[in-house]
Order: sequence, then C-alpha cells, then structure tokens
Amino acid sequence: MPRTILLVAAVVSTLVVAPVPSQAEAADCTSGSLAGRVPVLLVHGFNSAPSTWGFGDQHPGVPSAVKQLCSATTHVEGFDYSAVHTEWVTDNRIGPALATAIADLAQRSRQAGGPGKVVIVAHSMGGLATRCALDPGCGHRSVRDDVAGVVTFGTPNHGTFLKSYGLSLPEGVLLRALSGQCVRRFEASLCEFVDAIATSPAAHAFTPGSGEEKRLPPWPQNLPTRAVAGKITLTTSLFGHVFQLGDVGDAVVGVESAHGDAGARARTVDCGTVGVAAFFKLQAVVDISCTHVREPRDPRFLAEAKQVIEAAPKGAVSHPGGTPSLTSATINPFVGTWFAHGGGLDISADMTGRQKISIGPCVVDNLPDTPYCNQVVSYRFTAMNAQGAVTGTVIKVGYETWEGGRPPAGFKPDGDLGFRVGLPVTLRKPKKDMVTVTAGPAAGLPFCQLNGASAAAGECGA
Repeated sequence: MPRTILLVAAVVSTLVVAPVPSQAEAADCTSGSLAGRVPVLLVHGFNSAPSTWGFGDQHPGVPSAVKQLCSATTHVEGFDYSAVHTEWVTDNRIGPALATAIADLAQRSRQAGGPGKVVIVAHSMGGLATRCALDPGCGHRSVRDDVAGVVTFGTPNHGTFLKSYGLSLPEGVLLRALSGQCVRRFEASLCEFVDAIATSPAAHAFTPGSGEEKRLPPWPQNLPTRAVAGKITLTTSLFGHVFQLGDVGDAVVGVESAHGDAGARARTVDCGTVGVAAFFKLQAVVDISCTHVREPRDPRFLAEAKQVIEAAPKGAVSHPGGTPSLTSATINPFVGTWFAHGGGLDISADMTGRQKISIGPCVVDNLPDTPYCNQVVSYRFTAMNAQGAVTGTVIKVGYETWEGGRPPAGFKPDGDLGFRVGLPVTLRKPKKDMVTVTAGPAAGLPFCQLNGASAAAGECGA
C-alpha cells in the first residue's frame, strides 16, 4: 500500500476503533428533575453517535464523558443526528433540529425551576452544527438566550487536512484507493468512513476554504465559548538526536482549525509526541492519548468543559431587585387570550406566544374575491427583568387566513410590517386586564381582556 494511503489509514483508524462507554455509568444525572441543575447538551460529530459520549453503549468500565460530567448539579443529555451525520449542518435534521433540542431542554429546565440556560459541549462537526443552531437564519429560531456557554472539541472551523494536501482530488481518488484496499485489510466501519469522507456533503464542506464553512454564521456576540484543540507532535531521529517536525493537530483537525476565531478563549491539549516512522503504524496512532476520536472522553478536554459548566447558573436565575427567573408560575399573570382592534395575542404557560395582526384581504393577482389574512408572529419568552416585564425573541413570522388556514396560492404580502426572527420582544402588564407588547413596529401596543374594564373604555381600540 502506498505511503500516503498508509497515512490516511492511520488517521482514519482513530475514528472507528476506539471503544465507547456505558450509559449505565451515569444514569443518575441523565434523568430525573432538572431543578437546581445545569442542563448540559452533548453534541457528537461526523461518523459518530451519542455513544461517543457514553450513551447506550456496551463497553462498561471505560471512562465516559457522561460519567465525568455527572455531578449533583448537572443534568446531561445528548443530541442525536447519527442517521444523517454525512449531511451538512444546515440540513433541517441537524442545525435546525439542534436548535429545537436546545429550546426544549432550556424550557424544561425553566419549568422545573432551573436556570433555563444550557451548556453545550460539542465534538468535531457538532461544533459547526451548534454555530448553525445558534443563528436564527441558519437554525430557523432564536435560542441564544437559552444558552449559558459552548465548549468545542476538535471542531474543523477551517476544515480538516484529510480533505487537503492532495487528499481532496476530484472524486476523492486517494481515499477511494484506500476504500478498495480496506475491504480485505480493515474492518467494515473503516470502509464506511472512507466512503463518507470521500463523497458526502459534510465531507465536501470540510475541504479547507470551502464555501459551506465560510457561509456558516460566527458565534453570537458575548456568548461564553471555549475552543479546545489536540496537539500531536511528530518527531524524527537523526544521528542519535530527536528533532520535532511539527504537529498534526489531533490527527484529523489542525490546532488552528480547531481554535477557529476563539482568540483568548482557545485552549490546546498536549497529546504527546510520536515518531514519524511509528505514525505510519496504525497501533501507534491509536495508542496516542487524545486523538480526534478520544477527545470526548479525555479528562483534559472534559476539564475545560467542567470549568464552563461550573460557571453557569444552577438555580432559577435572579435579576437585580430579586425578581425571579421566568417560570410557568411567574409568567402566569400574562397567560391567556388578549384582544386589540385588528389583532389578538395568545400567551401560553410554556413561555411561548402568538400575535395576530390583520392585514386585510389576502392580495392575489387577478383574483377579485379573496379571504382576509393575518400576519402571525410567534414569540419565545426567556426572562423576567427587575421591573417584572417578560422578555424574549421572535422565533417565527408567517401568514394565515382569519380562519387559521393557509393563504391562497399566489398570495403576496402587501408591504412589510418589520417583524424579523430574532427581534427582541417585551411584555408588560400596566393593568390587571391589559398586556402591552413591544417588538419592532409594535411599540407598547395594548391588548385587553375581553369584557374587561380597559376594553370597555376603548383602551385597546374600537
């Protein structure tokens, strides 16, 4: 087998042969109440599954991430996209689905009296999926306020060298050559990985400088993040002296790529040295303590995650003046159906809301008789400030008929009301029977209880 193919074999073997730990080790923090616990969401990477963290595997006794992150103050769950791991992170089943999982975990935490702020620990492509999920345009909803911090392990922010240095030739020539060899020389899982890294949409995006990675949104401003990279140093011997030839990152992702734009928030774990001759022997690479696949259970990587988790709020978040965080109890005075001239507002105990704004006839070219339509703005509420106002963001903007159906084919909104996903929203309660909404063009718009005194006085329109 050619030397280049051996190098690729040595590297990719680190992705498929490492054992993974047992879920039974950590059942105490993966179920039960979220009250008083930091919700932690573990996101696996390419060619992987939640078992890489220690969920549901059959290898007891191997130290797992779940076991190491478990404590009396953590609640640990995993996000699973293993069925579509070869797709790019913008696929609705990856980034947007992760955004939904984040929102769900945060909401369950709030409802239990917990902080409602999730710490995300992501490995490899999982870090790129998280970048997508936290951007309203990519993740299709706003979840920034649901996140306390993010830690990434070996995330290929600038690609992987498996897709460079001649390994990204048309049709993946070299990797296909290895694929032809692996059937008789390696286990099937390696062959599957070789095919995936050669041809899949995700692997194409891993090519350094690819348009897909460049188009991914950056981390949100002021979000606590930490990017952890592994560093394996290659050495060679000459006349009895050992010389360092440089590093190969974690054997899959280079240090610079794993750090991305983290700057001062970047961390590097020294994975030790290996002779360049030994590097071409599969076992020599597998034995290195923190190759790419071993990062999710390496104590040094997980120590970085623990620091971020320990800094996150554990109980219900308090605000200046002692106002409690938003829970089903504290939002209760806002819950209900509220009315205004030309619109309505529904607030639910699950911390969501829908505002309907009448826009008149559904405008369709050359169709004289059309139904009437509403613009529908969906909100997620995440906090309560010191003045008792509820705050959140717009998570969806759409249209429906007054009866709640779909607008007719060819419908074109007449003008732009200015609502956008990610736009901040604030609810206030100036009176017992009145709620006001401030979101974009709705600046303190009043909504009243039907048959209430404020409605009777015409304070919410005719």
